[in-house]
Amino acid sequence: MLTELSTLHDEIERLIAELEALTGEEVPRLDVVANARLKLTRVSRRRTTLLETAIYPRLLESASAADLSKVEALRSSGKQSLIASGAHIGRWTLSEIGAHWRDYCAASHALRVSMRERIEQERTIIYPLLIGR
Repeated sequence: MLTELSTLHDEIERLIAELEALTGEEVPRLDVVANARLKLTRVSRRRTTLLETAIYPRLLESASAADLSKVEALRSSGKQSLIASGAHIGRWTLSEIGAHWRDYCAASHALRVSMRERIEQERTIIYPLLIGR
């Protein structure tokens, strides 16, 4: 599980960097942006599925009280992150991105920062717990 999660984290970070490079361009390449967003969404969904179906259940059944609290908080905040991500995707359709490129770039930056922070939280909390098993 740890290897799979780590691989997904690395892939998400690579795709975030790809999207970051695209949003640094003056003119949007909507087809390339759409493809990058789709790839990032798919990999992120695979990570969420792994967490929800395998990792969280395993950790929650055997974690200490202190670790249980951290895992539950991480799981809860993950659900909030999904809502925020869904709202971002819904708000920023390709036509909106094309019409308001600079605003999209700023909104995308904020979401990328949040995603990177989330991955770091997962690494900090989950990795040691999985290594300890």
